Amino acid sequence: MATKLDEKKAFNKLCKAFPSTYCTLDLTMTKYSNGETVLNYKAYASDDINVRLSEDYKLPMEAVDDVLRHFNKLEE
Repeated sequence: MATKLDEKKAFNKLCKAFPSTYCTLDLTMTKYSNGETVLNYKAYASDDINVRLSEDYKLPMEAVDDVLRHFNKLEE
């Protein structure tokens, strides 16, 4: 489970890569009838040509990295 600091770091990384663009990092919490709770993160960004919504990930940085890979902005 990610901390609020992990979420903030991931979101800041996304915003830094797309400084004048609408970006989101969303947390979805799903609770099933058996009591199990599942947390998933999705990141979203767009440029003038492309739009990218990441797949579901367990960690916020994974979702952000998915978007950055799509735009070839991931520094490895």
